Amino acid sequence: DKWGVWGRYEIQKDEVRVWAAQAWQDVCFQLRVLPSNRIFHYDNGDRGVWTTMALEKHMASGTGDFREHSSDLVHFEIPENRYFRFLRDRRI
Repeated sequence: DKWGVWGRYEIQKDEVRVWAAQAWQDVCFQLRVLPSNRIFHYDNGDRGVWTTMALEKHMASGTGDFREHSSDLVHFEIPENRYFRFLRDRRI
């Protein structure tokens, strides 16, 4: 796919960080996996309760340096109450 970009991800407990490199900049997303039954008050039964992610940070850097004091780090505004839901795929 000519529009695809290479990236990597890291998972630590309930936090997911995704990095992708483009020719002109690198981007980073930080997401948090949420316990759906406690926060949204719905239960998926046998499908699990960790079925929602919240986007917490969206950042860009021309040098790929995502440390807080980086000179070219840009933080983008994240709308509140925007979530991703996992949907069960019966093929898996």
